[in-house]
Amino acid sequence: MLPEDINYLELKGCLRIPARKHLDEFVKQYFRYVHPFLPLINEAVFWKMYSGASQGLGPKVSLLVLQSMIFTASAHVSSETLESLGFSSTRIARRIMYQRAKALYDLETESSRLHIAQAALLISYWSPSFAKAASRPNTTWLSIAIENAKSVKAHLSGLESAVVEDESQEQRCCSLKRLWGCCIVRDSTLSIALRRGCQITAADRNAEVKFVLKYADLEGELSRSEVYDTPTKKYLIMAFLHLAELCRRMAHVSKLLFPFENGAPEDTILCSTTDDNQTIGTFKYFLSGWCDTAKLWLQCPDPGDKPKLVNSELSHSSVALFTNLMYIYY
Repeated sequence: MLPEDINYLELKGCLRIPARKHLDEFVKQYFRYVHPFLPLINEAVFWKMYSGASQGLGPKVSLLVLQSMIFTASAHVSSETLESLGFSSTRIARRIMYQRAKALYDLETESSRLHIAQAALLISYWSPSFAKAASRPNTTWLSIAIENAKSVKAHLSGLESAVVEDESQEQRCCSLKRLWGCCIVRDSTLSIALRRGCQITAADRNAEVKFVLKYADLEGELSRSEVYDTPTKKYLIMAFLHLAELCRRMAHVSKLLFPFENGAPEDTILCSTTDDNQTIGTFKYFLSGWCDTAKLWLQCPDPGDKPKLVNSELSHSSVALFTNLMYIYY
C-alpha cells in the first residue's frame, strides 16, 4: 500500500481496534445478537483464536472482517462502553465504524475474496439516514458479497462432490457453505423487510434456490459458545435453519412479488397469469406447512407463545427474541 493510504487509514482509526476489555463486549454482543441468524463465522474456531488457545496456528481473522464485526455489534453495545470510546451516541458510533470498514474495503486492504464477501455481508447492516436511503447501500453491499462469494464458488460448495484431503480444506468448505447460506438468508430478509427483489434466484424459473448448510455444519459450536449455554445454542441453530427454509422459498417467488426489481420487467411476463397463480398458490401452501412445522417443532400452539423445545432450560431472552423475529419474517 502507498504510505499516504496507510496514513489515511490510521487517521480514520481503521488500523486500531478497541482495548481488550471493550473489544470483549463487542465480540460477545456480536455472537449474542448478530451471529444466531447470520452464522457467517465459525464461533468455535473464533473463540479458540481469540483466547490464544490456537497459539497462532489455524485461521486468523481479517482486519476488514473484524472491523465489520465491530460495526455490526456496535448497535448492541452499552452506551457506557461507547462513551468511553469517545462516541456520544450509538448512531454516531455506527456511522464512524461503518466508515472505517468501508475505508478498508475501498483501499483494497484485503485480498481474500472470501473475507471480502464476509465483510460486505456484515456491512450490509448499515442503514443511512432517511435522506440518503434512496442510494440503498445495503443492497449494494449485498451485491458485493454475492459477487465475491460466487468468485470463490461458494454457491457450488456442498453441491459438487469433492474429496476433503485435510482439516484446512474441510474448514474452508464449511466457511463457503456458511457464506452462501448467509447470503441467501440476508438476501431474502432484506427483500421481505424492504420490499425488494431477491438477488439470488434459480436459473430455472421453476427451480428452487439450493441451501446446503446443515445442522451438522453448525453443531460444532454447541459447547464452545462464550455467550450461550448448549440447549439455547442448539435451539438458535434450529431456529436459523427454519428461517433459512423460509428464505430459500422466498427467493423462488421474488420475481412475482417485486417484478420490476433487479432486472428487466419482461422477465416476468413470459409466463401466463395461470402459471403465476399456480406459483403463488404453491408458495401459500408451503407457508402454511412451514408454520405448522414450526409450531410442532416449538411445541407452541400459536406464534408468540414461549418455546418449549428442550425444557425449562430455555430461559435466555434471546430464545424469545429470535423466535419472534422468525415469525415476523413469516
